[in-house]
Amino acid sequence: MSWGEGRLDVWAVHEDSELQHKFWNGSMYQGWESLGGSFTTAPQVVHWSEGKIDIVGKNGSCYVSKAFDGENWYPSYDGWFDKGGKFASEPAIWANKGTNFIYVLGVGEDGQLKLQIWDGYNWQPAGDQYWDLGDTQNPYGKSVDFFGKDV
Repeated sequence: MSWGEGRLDVWAVHEDSELQHKFWNGSMYQGWESLGGSFTTAPQVVHWSEGKIDIVGKNGSCYVSKAFDGENWYPSYDGWFDKGGKFASEPAIWANKGTNFIYVLGVGEDGQLKLQIWDGYNWQPAGDQYWDLGDTQNPYGKSVDFFGKDV
């Protein structure tokens, strides 16, 4: 995964549960760096423009995030923003290269598919809130049998 030609980023969760990062700068690999956090699986990463990295992972049942602007990590080198929520799934994150829109999806503990969007300036509907997109256990809103009859 990379943001452009001559760059390759490698992400892994260390045995201490912290996110580790290593990258190829075009001529050599830089050493492993610890970015903190506490994860059981590697967080999801998007490189949406040169120098821009966003990461969303699951810490316990909540999502957390951090961002790189080409020079600095936010909120800090080893700190993470609390994105709230109670999730049963790992996050899915998507960004359209060259735009400043990021989409985070996950299945809540309540079975609802949840969505949060970075609009270029703020997280919508809020930094620790999500829109419900529907019940993943009953997506059509009613129970029907094989023949489409209500049950």
